[in-house]
Amino acid sequence: MADNEFMAMLADGGFQVGELAKLMHPGGHEVTAKNNADALAQTTQWMQQDTVTLYEPAFAADGCLVRVDVLVKRGDVIEIIEVKAKSFDSTQPDFGSARKSISTGMLPYLQDVAFQKHVVQRAHPACTVTAALMMPDKSKVATVNGLNQLFKVQRQGRQMQVTVDPAARALTDADAVLCEISVDHLVNEILSGEIAYPGGQAMLPALAKDWAAAYAQDKRIAPTIGMHCGGCEFKASLGGPLRSGFHECWMQANHWGADDFAGGTVLDIWNFRGKQK
Repeated sequence: MADNEFMAMLADGGFQVGELAKLMHPGGHEVTAKNNADALAQTTQWMQQDTVTLYEPAFAADGCLVRVDVLVKRGDVIEIIEVKAKSFDSTQPDFGSARKSISTGMLPYLQDVAFQKHVVQRAHPACTVTAALMMPDKSKVATVNGLNQLFKVQRQGRQMQVTVDPAARALTDADAVLCEISVDHLVNEILSGEIAYPGGQAMLPALAKDWAAAYAQDKRIAPTIGMHCGGCEFKASLGGPLRSGFHECWMQANHWGADDFAGGTVLDIWNFRGKQK
C-alpha cells in the first residue's frame, strides 16, 4: 500500500475504515439509535423495504443481538458486510493454511461474521443471508494523498466520532483501498462444525443459545482459566472501585484470595510460551 498515511486509519480502531466502507455503499440509511429497543425498531422499519442498504442495523433472535456494519437487502437476499481494519492481499486471499482451512489469525474475524449471520438468519428465516468481509487491500495503490485526513476522529471521553470531509464523497472504489470479499463458504464451515472455547467445544448455535440463557438468568458460567486470560478485557485493579472479572474468575477457579495475586501470575512473564502448561 503506497500511501503510508492511510495506515494511520488502522491505528484508530477501524473507525475511519468503517466510515470509508459506508461511502463504498452509498445511498444507505444509518441506524443511529444507541438503545437496543429503538435500534431494533428502526431496523425493522427499514427492512420492510424490498431494496435497502443499512449501516449499523440491529437484529435480535433467541436472546442474542448483533449490529451489522453494512447490510444490503435485495428482495429476499440479505448480504451482511463486516468491516475490519485488518489488511490483506486480495491477489492472494487465502485465509487458510497448509494444515487448516481457516488460519488462526483469521478465525476470530470469521467467527464474528458467523455469529452475525446466525442471528440475522434466525431473525429473517425466509431470506437467504450471505456474509462478506471488507478490509484494506495491501495489493492496491492509494490514489489520494492524505486519505486518512478526510476522516477526522474526535474523542470525547470514551466516545468516538468521525467527521467526514465532503471531498470524501467523490471517492471511487479504486480510491478507497478497501476490498470486499465473500467469506460465506468459510462462515458456513464454522456454523456447520464445532468451535473451541475455553473448557470445551460445541456448535456455535448451541453455544449462543446456552450463553444467552445464562445471561438472561444472570447465571455465572464456571470459568476455565488459561493463557487466554492474558487478553482479558474485564481486568481492573484489585480492590479498586470497578469489579474485575479477571480476578473473580481466577479466585473462583483457584480458590484464591486477594493476597494470592501479590506475587503475580504466570501471565506476567513476558514472551513465555509455556504459560498454558
